[in-house]
Amino acid sequence: MSRSSLGPLWYGLAGVAASLAIGLAHAQQPQPSSQRTVEVSEQDFVSWAKSTSIPIKRWKSNPELEAYLDDVLAGRRFVFLGEPGHFFQEKYDIQLLLIECLARRGYRHLFIEGLGATASEVVNDFVCSTSRSVESKPATPELRYRARILGQAAAAEGSFFQRRLAGGQRRFFEALRDLNRRRTAGSESLRVHPLDIDMPAGGCRFTIDTLLARYDTLANAAALRQRCDRKPDEPVAEWFARVQRVRETIDADPDASLDGISGTDRHRFRQCVDCLVESLAFVQTRRADGTMERALVRREPAMFRQVQAALERLPRDAKVIMMGHCNHLSRVGADTLRARRPSLGEMIGSKHPGEIFSIWMLHDRGSLLSPMSPASAVPLRSDPERIESLLVRAGSNFVLPLQTSARGERYLDRKRRLSYFSWYEVATLTAQTDALFFVDEVTPIRE
Repeated sequence: MSRSSLGPLWYGLAGVAASLAIGLAHAQQPQPSSQRTVEVSEQDFVSWAKSTSIPIKRWKSNPELEAYLDDVLAGRRFVFLGEPGHFFQEKYDIQLLLIECLARRGYRHLFIEGLGATASEVVNDFVCSTSRSVESKPATPELRYRARILGQAAAAEGSFFQRRLAGGQRRFFEALRDLNRRRTAGSESLRVHPLDIDMPAGGCRFTIDTLLARYDTLANAAALRQRCDRKPDEPVAEWFARVQRVRETIDADPDASLDGISGTDRHRFRQCVDCLVESLAFVQTRRADGTMERALVRREPAMFRQVQAALERLPRDAKVIMMGHCNHLSRVGADTLRARRPSLGEMIGSKHPGEIFSIWMLHDRGSLLSPMSPASAVPLRSDPERIESLLVRAGSNFVLPLQTSARGERYLDRKRRLSYFSWYEVATLTAQTDALFFVDEVTPIRE
């Protein structure tokens, strides 16, 4: 009996199985102990944080941090690097510091929020290249296409916000490429994978065209291209429905649908079609509602599907770094005020219980680049209601190990306010992460 013949029953059973898997994964995650009910004062917490934290000089590793990572990463295949927002310069600095530390321990596969099936492939080619900058002007049509996609991944030109974001992304990609160039001879390159969908409407169709151009002699390649491309003045809803039917046809009989297309390209084509469907679903939902809320809810499981498709192509023991917003990488979506439920991190944890080590960045004050403000940046003031107002009393820049069973850490066994863009989030940090990377002051992304 096929999935389609089971109909709603199949999806109901699949939902129950997923819920059971997430429940089992929660049981294996750090949980606030029933004994952790002792009231801990703010001063006790600050004193514990001072004595436990690993100071970081901007932005260099040190023997204490290296020894800590050696100790805690044993048996962990995944490292989550969570960020409280996307638009501050220090995010890139911290990520690069930790990526370099982790790469020395074999973590070579980077899954990055904002990059879907199309953009991640192009960024990966750039990061693994030995020449060309992001701004270079390649000669052939295919290379010009790929340069355009890379430019889109580093944000489009235009507003002050877009130029700043492009500058930060560009320098980050170039720094990753420099890490690859400096790697030990014979060691594996850093490689980039999707942690997201390609949200610009129809962006994946360009990659679909590029893939199918290799198979111009195949009749079904021409038909597939025509069925995936948007017709002039075609409403997004009709385009979306047509591409959905392409995906259903491929899933029903991949050998007939993709006959003559090689195995590797077949997998890439299927993932690009899937990502095209997800991106169009996002756009259609956003336009229909006039708000992002339901579109973002749909995005969370779509992100998971893109991650799973990429993970299936990696060796089972490949070590992975996932970088995205803390809410996406939260272990328990229901514990946080604004996270989707289940979160991406929760879904990954259900598939890989006990294999994840998580580090969340937090910041106290400074200023942030803002896509919603006409000003160049928005101020971020220290808030006595947020946990960062206590962390800053323990030091300026440091890694704070959690899961220590120390009395002072019990202050974090309750839900606390923490940084979230220029607002705040609420979460139980000991249930969500294994360590914090705290920075006292942040600055807007540089152009």
